[in-house]
Amino acid sequence: MVTDLTNNEKKIDIKIFKDMKSRVNKYIEQGGKPIDERRIYLDYDTKAEYVLYYKYKNMLVRYNAYVSKYNKEPTSLQISVNAGPIDDKNVKVPLETFLDMKARVDAFKGTLNDTTHVYLNMTTMYDYINYSTYKNMLKNYNTFVSKNKRQPNYITTTTKSCNTTIEIPNADCYKNPRYYSNGNMKQETLWYCSANMVQQILYELTGVYYSESYLAKKMGVTKSGTGPNEIVACVKNILQNSGYKIKTCEWKYFDDIGWNLLGKMCQDPKIGVGLHSVYKLRWGHYEAFYKLCLSKEKIYILNSLSGGYLEARSFSTMKSYMNAYRGKSILVVEVE
Repeated sequence: MVTDLTNNEKKIDIKIFKDMKSRVNKYIEQGGKPIDERRIYLDYDTKAEYVLYYKYKNMLVRYNAYVSKYNKEPTSLQISVNAGPIDDKNVKVPLETFLDMKARVDAFKGTLNDTTHVYLNMTTMYDYINYSTYKNMLKNYNTFVSKNKRQPNYITTTTKSCNTTIEIPNADCYKNPRYYSNGNMKQETLWYCSANMVQQILYELTGVYYSESYLAKKMGVTKSGTGPNEIVACVKNILQNSGYKIKTCEWKYFDDIGWNLLGKMCQDPKIGVGLHSVYKLRWGHYEAFYKLCLSKEKIYILNSLSGGYLEARSFSTMKSYMNAYRGKSILVVEVE
């Protein structure tokens, strides 16, 4: 039986991908012209599993982007990434991420149309905007630079702003008093989301920077991630060793908290909050947030994926992500 893995999200060992790459390159060098529907077998001897050539090209782009960015090969490569557009989500894209997007667009030699995908991060390809949105962002960026004689901290995906802050006073909006933003909000590896979340929580509570690699080591993070209990143990250990008296450090069900209390916790400088959910209903994910507005029914996420960006997420979407996890999805850390 032959299995088509073109739309499968499994990861394959990099040795398998490099063998596929070698076979494709040899075929092209010998004058072959592969079409998008051509089968590229994971193991040519068994021919039990394959991906179509168009998917292989997508994998190759992500492989090359990883090598270019980190100057080394990944140990594995995901076959299919279910990417999604963020054009209409009022996302704040940090300057560093936008400039990387701009450099890729400027270097692109092919034809661009309004529906061409411009990815925020080429090594993951999780999120993208259409070229039409990118052009509007570039216009806002250039306008801001011309007017202010400096670059903005971020550029939004909507037409409203390209600014350093978007702060509209609102009585029912709660905001985290201290958090990492801009380029500092991104996670260092695909499996460091837990470390990134803990980094944000500890920064709010202590004002001290802890590297993701240090936190990941303390939590025993692997390429499969880590568990909620390991996160709690790590946070407790660091806070206690730093002289803090802990009132609470535990995971809770969202239904036991609700949006109103979650907002108040976010604003309290002595309470750090983390989230555990199934991102886009596909990937288990830890993350932090910096603001919550009751009347708008939105929670503002410090999205550590795709190079890091600020995401306005609806209550209904966030609740669906947490419900998909089916466990205690709110980490509450309170110190005296």
